[in-house]
Amino acid sequence: MLHATALVGSAGVPAKDFMPYLADNADSISMYLREAGAGLDAGEHPGDQANTLMMGATADHIAAASRAAGLDTVLPDAVKSLYDRAIAAGRGRESWTVLSEVIRKRLG
Repeated sequence: MLHATALVGSAGVPAKDFMPYLADNADSISMYLREAGAGLDAGEHPGDQANTLMMGATADHIAAASRAAGLDTVLPDAVKSLYDRAIAAGRGRESWTVLSEVIRKRLG
């Protein structure tokens, strides 16, 4: 939230104007949490809704936009690194939840 607010703020968008969009995004993510939790427990990461390649490209765009805006890129670079390692391990067509395998040091 803070990084996103800083990024849009670098384009002149006040945080108070961005918050409704951020809240809407958080609400939309919540509908996937139960399904994500079940997949994590089962070790299954079907990529039919949001695969690692697609989400990795988004992470790359956020890191690049942050760099261009002069922001600290430690956070977006760390997220991008997780995606990069999952993709390098041949898991790009699976769900973004496969990043849990990278975090647990089972991939990359």
